[in-house]
Amino acid sequence: MKRIFSFIALLTGVISFTSCSSDDASYQPIPKLEVQKAEVMFEAEGGNGSIVVNANSTVAATTDANWLTLTVQGNKVVVTANPNITLEGRSALIKLVSGGTEAEVTATQKGSIYGIPSLYYEIGDYQASLDIDVIHNLKVTVESQADWLTATFNEETNQIEITAEDNNDADPREGSIKVTMGDYSDEITIVQDGLLLSPEKEVLKTKNDDAETFTVTVAHSRPVTVKSNDEWITATWNASKNELTCSVTANETGWRREGTVTLTSGPVSKTVTISQFDFVNDIQGDYYLVYYSSGWKYVVVNLETTSETEGTLNWKSKYSSASDPFVVPITVDAANESFTIANFGPTGATYVKGGVTYDLCTMAMMTDGSSIYRIKPESLPSATCKLSEEEDGVYFEFSAVYKDYEFYALRIGYTSGGYDGYVGAYTTYPYCYLMKL
Repeated sequence: MKRIFSFIALLTGVISFTSCSSDDASYQPIPKLEVQKAEVMFEAEGGNGSIVVNANSTVAATTDANWLTLTVQGNKVVVTANPNITLEGRSALIKLVSGGTEAEVTATQKGSIYGIPSLYYEIGDYQASLDIDVIHNLKVTVESQADWLTATFNEETNQIEITAEDNNDADPREGSIKVTMGDYSDEITIVQDGLLLSPEKEVLKTKNDDAETFTVTVAHSRPVTVKSNDEWITATWNASKNELTCSVTANETGWRREGTVTLTSGPVSKTVTISQFDFVNDIQGDYYLVYYSSGWKYVVVNLETTSETEGTLNWKSKYSSASDPFVVPITVDAANESFTIANFGPTGATYVKGGVTYDLCTMAMMTDGSSIYRIKPESLPSATCKLSEEEDGVYFEFSAVYKDYEFYALRIGYTSGGYDGYVGAYTTYPYCYLMKL
C-alpha cells in the first residue's frame, strides 16, 4: 500500500509541475491585418462604402482626404464620401493599422457630369412650353429669372420643364432660367416671339368708284376674326388660306370715302383701311385759287380731266387785256393723287403790250427766304399740286423742288419765246392753293 500511494504522489507532483511550468512561459501571437473586402469606389454624389479586414487586434484607420470620413466598427471601416461637385475625378489613400501591421486602400470618386444641349431657345407667343434634357450625376436645381417664365426639374425624366405665359405684345421678349449643379451654374436664354397679326396691306385703294373685291393675306399666330365697320364694306375671313376678303359697293357719293375692317387675334387688333375714290373723275369741278397779296384773295378756276394722264386748269374770269381766259394744260398722276403744271408752260392766251403780242405762260416762282427767283424749265420742270383732304374741304397744295428753295407763287408771265424771251409778270398768285367749291 505504501508503494502505491507514493506513485500517486509522484504523479501528482509531475502534473503540478507541468501546469506550473506552462503558466510561467512567455507567448506573443503573430500580428494579423488582412483586407478581405474593400468597396470604396464612389459616384460623384458620394455616399457610404466599407473596408472589411481580418485582424487579431484593434484596427485604426486614417486618411488625409477632407472629403472622406472614416468610422471603425470592429473589423469594419465605414467610409463616407462627400459629393464631388467638380468635374474632375479624385482619389485618396486610406491607411489601416492593427498592432504593428499596416495596410493601405485607395478610395476613388468620379467627377460630376453635367450637360445641356443648348443655352439658347426660341419659343412661340402662344401656350408655349419647352422640355430640355439634362445629363447629370448630381442634384440639379432651376430658377426662373423672368416673371413670365416658370421652370421645374423633373428628376424622373431628367428634364427641365419650362412654361411661358402668352406674349400678348407684338414685340418679342427675352428671359432666362438659371440652372445649378454643384458649383456649376448656367443661364438658359429663352426668346419668345411677339404676337403676330400682320396684314399684307393695311391700306387698300379701289381703282375707281365701281364695286370691287380685295383679297389680303394675313400672317398670324392665333385664330383671327374680322369685322366690317362700314355698311358699304363686307369682310370675310378664310382660315384655311389665311386671307381677308373685302368687297365694297359702288361709290355714288361723288367723292372719296373711307372705311375700315378690324382684324382681331387674341388681345391684339389691327385695322385695314379701304379708300374708294376715282381720282380722275372725282377731282373735276370748280375751285377757288386762293392766294395772298395784301390780304387773302381768290379767283375761280375749273379743273377738268380729259384722260387718266391729261387735263386742264381753266381760269373762269376773263381779263380785259387777255385775248382769252387762261387754259393751263396739266399732267395727271392718279396713282399719287396729284397733277403738275409745267414751268413756262403755255396758257393758250396772249397779251398785247405796246403793240407787241406776247404769249402768256405759267411759271413756278421760288424763294430762298429773302429773294424771289424764276427757275429755268430744265432745272424746275413742273410744280406739283398734291391732293390734301381736310375737315373743312378738299385742297390741292402747290409744291416744287429746286435745291434748297421753296415754292413761293404761281405766276402768269408774258414772253416773246420761252424762258430767254421772258418780259415780265402778268399776274402772280403768292402762297396759293386750290380749294374745291
